[in-house]
Amino acid sequence: MPHKIVVLLKGYPRLSETFIAQELLGLERAGLDLVLVSLRRPTDKKRHPVHDEIKAPVSYLPEYLHEEPLRVLRGLFRSLRAPGFGAAIRQFLKDLPRDFSRNRFRRFGQAAVLVGEFPEAGGWLHAHFIHTPASVANYAARMLALPFSVSAHAKDIWTSKDWELADKLSTADWAVTCTKSGHAHLQALAGPNRDRVHLSYHGLDLDRFPPLEDGAYPPLACRPSPPQGRRSDGETSRPSPTLPIEQGFHSQPISPPEGEMAGRPEGGDARHAPHPEACDCAGAANPRPPRDGSDPENPVTVISVGRAVPKKGYDILLEALARLPGDLHWRFVHAGDGGERVKLQKLADELGIAQKITWLGAVDQKDVLAAYRRADIFALACRITPDGDRDGLPNVLVEAASQQLACVATDISGIPELFETEENGLLVPSEDAAAFSRALERAIRDPALRHRLGAAAEAKVRGSFDHHTSIAQLKALFTTGARR
Repeated sequence: MPHKIVVLLKGYPRLSETFIAQELLGLERAGLDLVLVSLRRPTDKKRHPVHDEIKAPVSYLPEYLHEEPLRVLRGLFRSLRAPGFGAAIRQFLKDLPRDFSRNRFRRFGQAAVLVGEFPEAGGWLHAHFIHTPASVANYAARMLALPFSVSAHAKDIWTSKDWELADKLSTADWAVTCTKSGHAHLQALAGPNRDRVHLSYHGLDLDRFPPLEDGAYPPLACRPSPPQGRRSDGETSRPSPTLPIEQGFHSQPISPPEGEMAGRPEGGDARHAPHPEACDCAGAANPRPPRDGSDPENPVTVISVGRAVPKKGYDILLEALARLPGDLHWRFVHAGDGGERVKLQKLADELGIAQKITWLGAVDQKDVLAAYRRADIFALACRITPDGDRDGLPNVLVEAASQQLACVATDISGIPELFETEENGLLVPSEDAAAFSRALERAIRDPALRHRLGAAAEAKVRGSFDHHTSIAQLKALFTTGARR
């Protein structure tokens, strides 16, 4: 492409937006020349390695206009001479009665600063998020008479007014989004321009998430069964009870897939199992030890990665963990920061499970990968908040699945686009702590189930969620637009 693409971001860099950083790096490696402009300066104390690999220069607009008044005035003066300033001010005056707010004035002022300081050779504006960044991009693109495009995600779609989404979609050269539900919603609002709205999953940079090494533990068919259902008070072993019939779960007792137990002796110690090379099924080796929650010295580890914010449903997850039977031994690890973390820690204390929880706080991608590999189950109880905020397809679920982790999650937004319950994950309705707890118990007690679900989830991610696919789609859109 002969010109630079100016990418407008809400904040950069952000630990919680690895999918954006991954995309920026992918576009650079695909030959696109990028310049990054952020509405906010970074607040995270850490950054991911991928941020250091991105070569594009970064500049920052004034987050609040009163903090840099001379810069704003200079931007307004310069933008007055822009070829499309009249079109931009008409759009602003159209928007103002529908959203008379400081935020609206701020977006127009930021657009003026962007125009006044527009990068040399910049020929295209692309906004990540269709709410505030796309508002700035829309005004600036009108002033400069340049094309603009937008990547819409989740919160930005579902917490924006339909009139504003429709207006932006009517002027954007194209838009992409990452879930079928978001795609359908934006296409409906785009009306005659619906063909400009595209579905493109972020995918995952699989080079950063290589397969977990197989062969550490032989498959269940090759080893004696470990004792099942041992109680924490030291009583003799007993078989795990059959779970009650629950919505969405099979009524049969939990068991490995048919045929997996053939020829397997009863009792014994997994440490005395034959080496995988002694049988013909070493390729199916389980990379994780077959913990079943019966051993207080070897608990099952449940991990979750995400910001401590309402839409992640961590209050529901903590309640679900507190409902687990007393004879089940587990620990919970949370990675991520957020405004609700102190509140959640207090809730864990009230529920009597604080001693089983490790709060890691904000961690970079390398530490997240290590945590996935130490865990047995990934859990995320996403919800739709009263204001409509929600996740799309959380990238952490794709990451966890790439590490052959069995995932327990809720069936909202784009999550069912990756997981099919009983096939490669366990999905339950949101806001239902009891159902989530039953799914967790089932996964904790049954290592064979975890292995089967995790292996199937990894296969889907590596077959259908490689980020090179989305990079190719985006490059084609940018290239086609540049030729017009």
